[in-house]
This record gives sequence, structure tokens and C-alpha cells, in this order.
Amino acid sequence: MFDIPILFLVYNRPQHTKKVLEVLEVLQPRKLYVAADGPKNTNQDIELCNETRSVIKSVNWKCEISYKYCETNKSCKIAVSEAISWFFEHEEMGIILEDDCLPDLSFFTFCKELLLKYKDNENIMHINGSNHLQGRNFNFKNESYYFSKLPHPWGWATWRRAWRKYDIGMNNFESFMIKNIISSFIRLPIHQQKWIDILKRTKNNQIDTWDYQWFYSIWSQRGLVITPVKNLVTNIGFGNLATNTTYTFTKMGNRKRYSINSIVHPGEIMVNHEADNYATMIKMTDGTGALFQRVIQKIKLIIKNLSRK
Repeated sequence: MFDIPILFLVYNRPQHTKKVLEVLEVLQPRKLYVAADGPKNTNQDIELCNETRSVIKSVNWKCEISYKYCETNKSCKIAVSEAISWFFEHEEMGIILEDDCLPDLSFFTFCKELLLKYKDNENIMHINGSNHLQGRNFNFKNESYYFSKLPHPWGWATWRRAWRKYDIGMNNFESFMIKNIISSFIRLPIHQQKWIDILKRTKNNQIDTWDYQWFYSIWSQRGLVITPVKNLVTNIGFGNLATNTTYTFTKMGNRKRYSINSIVHPGEIMVNHEADNYATMIKMTDGTGALFQRVIQKIKLIIKNLSRK
């Protein structure tokens, strides 16, 4: 049995949940925590949330399972952040997996080895499962991972010591801006400004999310992130059931998963800024899929209206 605790975050996507659970069934973690936000006040959402929780009941391997189910909808921001805090009230380290993040089995052993290796290194705060470099090699040599400033929340791992620094209110944002911390690791001014805009909107509660506050917490602490040189987790959740990634034209979603079975560690802890800037470009341009999709929808609506005349 796999002995690193896992937090499984679910909501209203039973089919996605089932696919991820099938991977967990092969892994058979000894400790599984399951958290779910409550349904919105619609019959459809209530039905889907109930169906999703029923899927969890199919866990059939011997494990210690704990539940945190919200009765009412708290929002992505509150429900997820509270679930992670609940998880780390009980565990020193662990893996966090959402219902739309489909991992390769080697993702878990990758996280386990690095959680143990860097458990006492306060500078390292996050271990990614995703890689957005689309197969490009940025001087990786034979290493299995590189050091980064960019956390990805699609299958990841961390420690209680790091999560304690999570600042959901982004309380020192003014100081963060004055120090211009973003410019220390994002090269292009246009990308710097986009990240600043995202953080400002998050600070002002204009984005219902928990993860940008985590990014901010890592950056404000000058923390480091570990990223695998191969993509170990694919996001299958892009589309109309998602909270934020509602578009389907994407470079980041539904990507191929790979395996890393024998881990080669880098010789030194040094951020690969070239890789980070490429990954930032992918992130910053991926939303154009949403714009393209909206344009297509408007064109279809115009054609439909014209056909009625």
C-alpha cells in the first residue's frame, strides 16, 4: 500500500471522479482524505454532487478514509482552502489531487521521494505533477525535475510547514507590489502585468479560486517549486462544468501523461528561468482559447437567428 496521505478534492463531476478513483484503486493509498464543497441551490447541482459522493463509496481497498463534506456551497476559494488546511491539521506532508486531474502512477512515487528528500528544506514549498513545456528541453540533461518559481495546482504535493504560510487574504500585497517580486522571475513586462492583474483581481475577490493565493504565498516567501521534466498529470476538466477553465480550446488541458520511474536529482538547487518563462507564455496565452470559443458561439448564434428570419 502507498503510505503517503492523499487529499482527494471532489465536487459535482462524477465521471471525472470515477476516472481518478480508478487510478487510486491501483495505487491503494493507506490514508485517503476526501473533501467536497456543497451543491449550489439547483436541482442539477444537488443531483451531481450526490452522485459524485456515491462514487466515493465505491472505494474497495483497505484504507483509512476521512471525509469533509460541506452541506452548502462555500465556493471554490473557501471550500478548497479549508479542505487543504483540514488535511494538514492531521498530516505533516501529503499529495493533493482534484477530481479533474488524472495522474500517471509514477506521479505518486515521484512526490513521495521528493517529499521525503526535501522535508526539512524550508525554501522548497511545492511539488508539481504537471509540466507545461510541451516536451521542450531546457538544459535538463538527465535530471528528472528542475527547480522553478511556478506552482501548478493540477496534482501536487507539499508539507504542513509550507501550507502554514498560506495567506488567503493576501494581506501584505502592497508590500509585495512595492518590492516588485514578480519581475525577479518573469522576464517579459507583458507577462509581469498579466500576473499582477490576476493577483489584483484575486485580492479583490473577482476570481473564485484558492490557488492564486497559494502562488502569492509562495512568491512572497521567495519559495521554490519542483517541476518534473515530463508531464505526470493531465487535466481532463476543461469545459462547461469547470469553475474557471470553462473553455475547451487549450494547450494545457488533456495533455499526454508520461512516467518517471527512476528519479535523477539535479546537482544543485537553481531556478531554471528559461523553462519558467516558456511555461509562463503557455499559461498567459492559453486563455485565448476562451476568447476564440466565445467568438464561435456568437457566430453560431447569429447564424441561428438569421435562419429564423
